[in-house]
Amino acid sequence: MLQNAGVLSLGQIIMMSSMMLWTAIIARYVGPENYGLYAYAQATVSILVIFVNLGLDRLVARDVAQQPQLAGQYLTTFLLIKCAMAIIVLGGFVIFVLLRGLTGHEAEIMIIVTINWFVICLYSLANSVLHAHQAMHYVVVGQAGNSLLTLGSGAAAVALHESFAVILLLSLSATLVQMVLAFWFSMRFVGLFCANREFLLLPGRTVGALLRRSAPFAGLMLITVMYSNMVLLLLRELSSDVKTVGYFAAAQRIQSMTLVVPEVLLWAIFPAFSDAYGRSPARFAAMFERAYRYLLFVTVPMAVGLWVVGPEVLAAVFGPEFRPAGNTLRILSLVLATAVGYVLGPAMAAMDRQKWEMILYGAAMIGAAVAGYWAIPRYGAEGAAWAVVAGMVFSRAVYSVLVFRWLELWYPAAWVLKTLVASIIMGWVASLAVQSVHFLVVSLVLGPAVYGVTHLVLGTLQPNDWDYLTQLLPATVRRAVVPASQRAA
Repeated sequence: MLQNAGVLSLGQIIMMSSMMLWTAIIARYVGPENYGLYAYAQATVSILVIFVNLGLDRLVARDVAQQPQLAGQYLTTFLLIKCAMAIIVLGGFVIFVLLRGLTGHEAEIMIIVTINWFVICLYSLANSVLHAHQAMHYVVVGQAGNSLLTLGSGAAAVALHESFAVILLLSLSATLVQMVLAFWFSMRFVGLFCANREFLLLPGRTVGALLRRSAPFAGLMLITVMYSNMVLLLLRELSSDVKTVGYFAAAQRIQSMTLVVPEVLLWAIFPAFSDAYGRSPARFAAMFERAYRYLLFVTVPMAVGLWVVGPEVLAAVFGPEFRPAGNTLRILSLVLATAVGYVLGPAMAAMDRQKWEMILYGAAMIGAAVAGYWAIPRYGAEGAAWAVVAGMVFSRAVYSVLVFRWLELWYPAAWVLKTLVASIIMGWVASLAVQSVHFLVVSLVLGPAVYGVTHLVLGTLQPNDWDYLTQLLPATVRRAVVPASQRAA
């Protein structure tokens, strides 16, 4: 399980790094206004595709893992369903775009982004078959190929001074390559396990039952995607300047990159939580409490650090033209302090209380929408960022209260207080140093050193914490830093 998480993490790192470089190159080339139009198109279509996917990908991954012989029937039947829904939903959206009277340039961006998302819907179905068979290396090959092709073709197009539409079409071509690879790899498993090839379509009654079973997956995905994109959509509708959308999207892009660390933990921790809860609820409670503390230990200083150096990072990646988004990024950096949600969510699912996650996340989404509707006309992109943070703080706080109460655990208040103190001291030193020292030196050397020394002084890590953390080190490193007597013990 951890090996699969490691393989997926590698693919995620390649994808995020490549797409960050692509975004930086393209955003500098097209400017905040065009980047804002692109971000708005992405946010809009990403919500629409939920009604194309219908939660079918998660259903395939779960059912085919249990019954591999279903792969061919699921893949063929659900592929036809997705194509039919795409004609209705995405085709209707394209007609709406053409009838709305947008400029030719705006319409081009909307239509290309829509087609690209349709291709993503198709290859995600094939990828779900690969996930079911734990063939994560095939998924990573397609993911990395798409990312690197997109980056390379985009950089070449910029060098040749091509239009934004041409750049997006090249990105679409790379997505098509990933789709072909995904179906090529998945068909190996379909051919291996599918005995009744003449009956590849499921009966209508069975399809109806499967769609009802996939509805909860679609509902949770809709809430998640809505929360991620709703504030940006409000910003576009309530702001008269499309550049403001571009500034917010750039800040959000940087902030999302910092969530790679907790996302990787999520992939690895969910199966471990599920197994521990089934074997021993007491052991599960101890695992959860430790994971909660350690994630706060890592993400709170990241939030403070991004608050300090965020404007410099934004200017370095996107260029001086995006400097007005500096304060927006600082506000969004606070989302990192709520990253314990990446532990709370898996814990709820392991305890079979995922409905609470959907209810609370939905409430947070509604609250963020109301706050954004009030704040955006008054404060622009910064108001949108505060709305996002407010929703996250609310949901994570309620999650924490519920899970700690369910598990009958004391909240680690002393640990949290020491983490906050160490992070604030680190942020204060970093804010003084960044005025005369390059922000990379502050971020990678000075900040971590101050944070670590402060924790040593505060005595945050107890002997059992040190023992546990050293077990996470590679064997060669552990032999170098842990005395032989302790290893023997």
